[in-house]
Amino acid sequence: MRFLVVKPSSLGDVIHTFFVPYLIRQRYPEAEIGWIVNDSLQSLVTLNPHVNTIIPFRRRQWGSIRGVGGFFSFLRELRRAPWDVVIDFQGLLRSGLCARAAAGKKGKVWGFADAREGAGMFYSHSVAIPKQKVHAVERNLFLLNTVLDSEFPAPYVPEIPIPEDLRRAVREMIAIGDEEQLLCIAPLSRWTTKNWPAACYVETARQVLLRHPNVHVALIGSADDASLGDLMASEMATAGPGRIWNLCGRTPDLGCLTALLKRANVLLTNDSGPMHLAALVGTPMVAIFGPTSPAKTGPYTRAARILQDTTLECVPCFQRKCKLGDHRCMGNVTVETVVAAVSDKLSG
Repeated sequence: MRFLVVKPSSLGDVIHTFFVPYLIRQRYPEAEIGWIVNDSLQSLVTLNPHVNTIIPFRRRQWGSIRGVGGFFSFLRELRRAPWDVVIDFQGLLRSGLCARAAAGKKGKVWGFADAREGAGMFYSHSVAIPKQKVHAVERNLFLLNTVLDSEFPAPYVPEIPIPEDLRRAVREMIAIGDEEQLLCIAPLSRWTTKNWPAACYVETARQVLLRHPNVHVALIGSADDASLGDLMASEMATAGPGRIWNLCGRTPDLGCLTALLKRANVLLTNDSGPMHLAALVGTPMVAIFGPTSPAKTGPYTRAARILQDTTLECVPCFQRKCKLGDHRCMGNVTVETVVAAVSDKLSG
């Protein structure tokens, strides 16, 4: 049988679906498994050994009015090689269109009953998810079990193999010995409300460097974060000269970033994509939450320590702008608390 996973984005959501090909393979060992994913995330899905075919979705090209023609050409290409079973884990209009086209006339299309933007009109089977299934991973597992008529008790992803060329690239970026520890810090996200103050990250790193002489710190983020990363690194360096690496914008793709997080001993992060990557490769982490809910979209791992001020009535608000104007949910998480949590993970 031919199974197609439709989950183009985002980074965290793709990671929350990473177990799906593995469980399909357990149920149907000879299955051909494909995945429609944004081309910007293709290098990550390449690491999944159970995916036979990756179909890149060129969102940047097709997101504008000028790109409409390209999107419909893509749909025509999908119809030419139909899949037996298509599962839409995205649940939006474009993913529904892709799923229906990929199934052709005879294939089955499965999706969530609460899919948005009218995506459900393209499904042959809609699955209602029980209210107690809160986390995205649990929702995905329930849908998959329904599709496969199976009862897998929990999502499971075997260790993600990191190719040697990616391991070598990481060794070239951070020239430290195997016996030395690496603390990765992901200080920024797209939502300003998710960001812990940069000064708090700097002071945390300084205290950790002073407490742990064998620890090195690597800042990770996009190229847009590089300038702030340089500033933060220079302020951290007084506590650990030669032990700070600003890698913001310097990891060429998600495969390389995944390899870096695999090498890390601990990740300090807010609610962000690197947090989910670290969970995927089993790296211990300390994750600071404010406006979002770890129960719904947090790291799906037992190796995470979640820090969040749940005493505030507005938490979680799920807002990109703080209505109170002071981001107190993030500010109330103290440096002392974070340093203690990170030190505990480094010592664990």
